[in-house]
Amino acid sequence: MLDVAVFSFSVLVLSYLGVGGLQKWAEHRRVLDIPNERSSHTRPTPRGGGLVIVALSTIGLAVAWFLYPVWPPTTLFAYLVAAWLIAGVSWLDDLQSLPSRVRLATHSLGAILAILAFGYWRVVSIPLIGSLDMGWLGLLITFVWIVGLTNAYNFMDGIDGIAGGQAVVAGLGW
Repeated sequence: MLDVAVFSFSVLVLSYLGVGGLQKWAEHRRVLDIPNERSSHTRPTPRGGGLVIVALSTIGLAVAWFLYPVWPPTTLFAYLVAAWLIAGVSWLDDLQSLPSRVRLATHSLGAILAILAFGYWRVVSIPLIGSLDMGWLGLLITFVWIVGLTNAYNFMDGIDGIAGGQAVVAGLGW
């Protein structure tokens, strides 16, 4: 348990330092989100902090997998490819607004990779009724859930600090 706590704290500190470094780089290179009528911020804000989080998550997952290989390597690889596809299209969208169909196609491909790697929601337990086998509907629900949640995070990312704060709360609860 101490290993997990030390490891998690190390990733937290590296994330903080990495995002701070990327923020300075983005300000120096003028990679900024300029406020407009739809913005929640009033001054230019550095872009790209998510890349640090994805990079450190990749390293963290790889180290954790080598220490505790609970997934087959192909599962880990598919998950990381999906994560980097979504991170890549999000970064490109930050640099130059991409058409929504490009983002949706990439998010859909990421969802398909995640489903192929981990499977889909097959059975739901309903209190007082029992278990319900969802069949192909479970596949559809899982796909829509992953794409929808990815897009919700993309939307929240435009509100300063909300996506990161929500991730911290989810991580602490997990």
